[in-house]
Amino acid sequence: MSLRSRKVLISTARMLAVDVFLIASWRWGRHATWSSITPWAIGLLLLTAATAAYGWWWYSDPQRLEKARALREERAARRLLK
Repeated sequence: MSLRSRKVLISTARMLAVDVFLIASWRWGRHATWSSITPWAIGLLLLTAATAAYGWWWYSDPQRLEKARALREERAARRLLK
């Protein structure tokens, strides 16, 4: 599995877990009805989908990844010199 796929799938799974927890706690914690929670649930799921799409786009740019890798290597080299 590519780095891009792995990072996006892991972050999406974490966000979905948070979404499920929030929806469940709203439903049973406040004794709310499903009709009052549905707009919020749809909003959370759309936000999760948008964040996953942005992550997919972010990790797809090879120039940005190359800059990030070079920056990490530079920081590691600086730490070794200290």
